[in-house]
Amino acid sequence: IISKNNVSLLTWKDVDIFSPPKLNDTIAEVLRLNELLAHKQYKCEEGITVGDSKGAFTICTDGTLNKTIRNALFISGSPDDFAFYLTAVIPERWIFFVPEGFKALDNLGNVDAEMHYLFYLNDNGIWDSDDIFRELLHRQFDIAFVNFYTSIQNGELRITQLQKLRDAPKLMEQVLKVLQSDQLHLTIEIGKNMENLLYDWYLLLYQMYFKYHYALIGAESNSACDRTTHNCYYRLSFIKKEHHQVDLPIFGFG
Repeated sequence: IISKNNVSLLTWKDVDIFSPPKLNDTIAEVLRLNELLAHKQYKCEEGITVGDSKGAFTICTDGTLNKTIRNALFISGSPDDFAFYLTAVIPERWIFFVPEGFKALDNLGNVDAEMHYLFYLNDNGIWDSDDIFRELLHRQFDIAFVNFYTSIQNGELRITQLQKLRDAPKLMEQVLKVLQSDQLHLTIEIGKNMENLLYDWYLLLYQMYFKYHYALIGAESNSACDRTTHNCYYRLSFIKKEHHQVDLPIFGFG
């Protein structure tokens, strides 16, 4: 890295394209993340979008006409959000990891549901991550939804709430190491003045294809994600594909 007039310059020999470097510029980090998410790696010939006023997810249905969704995974820290998603996806069986008092289940009627309640999340605001990872081992899902955010406060300090935002990429990568799912839907939240979190999410999303074969098929965000981040959120959709079937993720510097 060469410093000139307080500007850091990179040469190609300094760069590992499989592990892009962190940028010392918040706006550049935001632009780079948005550039990555603006490029769909795979375009579904057939698909549906499911969403609400905050955005939508893409469900790819290529070649699945008359095919039943067998197992659907739903991980969420929210007791009452994403009912629109649950009513749109109709699997033979749901596998839930949710807080106690999960209200959306009431809207599903008579469904086959395997329930795993996140008791530590209710009591202490802590994710039962080891239990989740252990249950996901050696299981196959047709579709998976992951939301590592919760509205459960338990009187915690703001610094604790911010730490939860910072922990989300680490939790997601642990899930990816054991998750076997044909499609994946993911939510991301980034608060104000959280530049490090921008890079953590960028690096994980960039490497998701190289490490785990998940190709981006859809991305939506709110206006707070344009050039600065203040209560910025993304809704991302992925499909598992082999290298020859998709475009590679965009490599850039913002």
